[in-house]
Amino acid sequence: KLYAQMSKEEIHFGNEDHFANHNIEFHNVSFSYDKKEVLKNLSFNLAENKIYALVGKSGSGKSTIAKLMCAYYNISSGEILIGNKPLNTYSQEALMQEISFVFQDSKLFSDTLYNNVSCVKHDASHEEVMSAISAAGLDSVLDKLDKRENTIIGTKGVYLSGGETQRVAIARAILKNSPIVIMDEASASIDPDNEYELQKAFRRLMRGKTVIMIAHRLTSITGVDEILLVDHGHIVERGSHAQLMAQNGQYTHLYTIYTQANEWRVVND
Repeated sequence: KLYAQMSKEEIHFGNEDHFANHNIEFHNVSFSYDKKEVLKNLSFNLAENKIYALVGKSGSGKSTIAKLMCAYYNISSGEILIGNKPLNTYSQEALMQEISFVFQDSKLFSDTLYNNVSCVKHDASHEEVMSAISAAGLDSVLDKLDKRENTIIGTKGVYLSGGETQRVAIARAILKNSPIVIMDEASASIDPDNEYELQKAFRRLMRGKTVIMIAHRLTSITGVDEILLVDHGHIVERGSHAQLMAQNGQYTHLYTIYTQANEWRVVND
């Protein structure tokens, strides 16, 4: 049900349920959306158990890349592999088990906040669910809800903001504890205090996983293993923050603009 809500088209699945590892590979992947080519012959690989960041200007294709990794869309051509096997050979259940995702358009059900988190792990204990809720920075949300975690949210319940909805999705990912975590704009709508707490939670709870994250706040990704700069559907620069800054290329330009804009905001607040 959750996967059906996430995806916007009929996805092709197979029957494979065993992942030999969690390496991710794109082989000459092309993808078009509404007849517009977004990716063309894109190839790269990500080793398991590392943290990666996809960065780039709005519309560069980074969000599309993240969504293709978890079968949000069918690709036009090429091949995406996880664990040395094509993505479309795995069953839907296997992919749901192995991959957690946090997207800007994550969905809420008209149900309790508790059930909106526990839906990804039905055998989770109350303590596990509440721990995930707390780790995702939702304690302040609970404090303003009449029935706390038992309050109905979603379209027929209490309204949650975009940032709060994202935190519910983050709580799901923390509870689910999948080997692969894909986060698109996971902290874009979260205030600095909560982002700091979330960064601590992710470092603690997602160690030893294959993590792909996209964030507008470039200062929050300086410690990742590798940064991939996406431009017009291509990976144009790749390396650690220090390596890319030393190249004095597009990433350096983006990072400089970002930090200068932040300094301007601080001065004018």
